[in-house]
This record gives sequence, structure tokens and C-alpha cells, in this order.
Amino acid sequence: MTDNLPDDIADPGLRALFAYWRERCRGDAIPARRDIDPTDFPRLLPNLFLIDVRQEPFALTYRLVGTNLVAHFGFDATGKDVGGSFAGPDWSVVEPDYRAAVFERRPSVHRDDFATANHRRHRYVRLLLPLAGDGHTVDMLLGAAIFEAA
Repeated sequence: MTDNLPDDIADPGLRALFAYWRERCRGDAIPARRDIDPTDFPRLLPNLFLIDVRQEPFALTYRLVGTNLVAHFGFDATGKDVGGSFAGPDWSVVEPDYRAAVFERRPSVHRDDFATANHRRHRYVRLLLPLAGDGHTVDMLLGAAIFEAA
């Protein structure tokens, strides 16, 4: 587990979300979904997503997708497979981040600049935080994506 968010993440909302998650870590135990109240960061709500994790076989499914994400990507991925949804053809680039969050219980930050199927350009910074009902086995991911001018 990492103690610090990279210094180059300037967005105050992402920094606050990471600090919130970190404050809920207890020793080597990471927070559970029940420890997180998304209404504690109202500015980020439209940019948040929750992912259900199945470790064997490895599968990720969007449980909740914020309205700003739906607007940027043009569809609601709730209930859909993560690899076949937002990440699309870029899944091979970001899949290691998701696997590290699940199997190493490690937060990750990723920047990307890409075009969706409708040729709309997007640049974003994404924070991914592992959650574990038992404190150790990741069963959910909490994420936020902040869009920047492309």
C-alpha cells in the first residue's frame, strides 16, 4: 500500500479523496465500502465510480458511474464490464493499474489522452482506490476521474 499520492496531482478533489481514504486505513487494513460516504465529497460525486471486483477469475464490473463520466463518454456503463466499457481499446494500458489496486491493494493515478468512438478527445486524471470488506481482500474499487482541457 502506498502512503502518498504523487506530488504532481494538483487537483484538490483528488488529493482530498486520497487523504480521506488514507485516514480510513488501519495499520495494514484498507477501508471497506461501508467506511466510505461519497456524500462527504459532493464536488466529486459526478466524477466518482465504484467497481465490483471478482478476483478469480479476475473480473471488474461498474456498480456506479457518476453523471459527469456518463456525459463525457456518452453512455452509462453501470453494470458493464470495465475492460469492455470506458477503457475500450486502451484497456491494455490501464489494466495493470487495476490489477495492482486489486492484488497489491495499491492506489494508482493514471493520466490519459484519448478519443472515444465518436472521435471526441478526452484528457483526464484518474485516481483508483482499493476497498476491502475484510480489510485485506479487495472486493471493490473506488475511483474518480477529473477531465482537463484536451
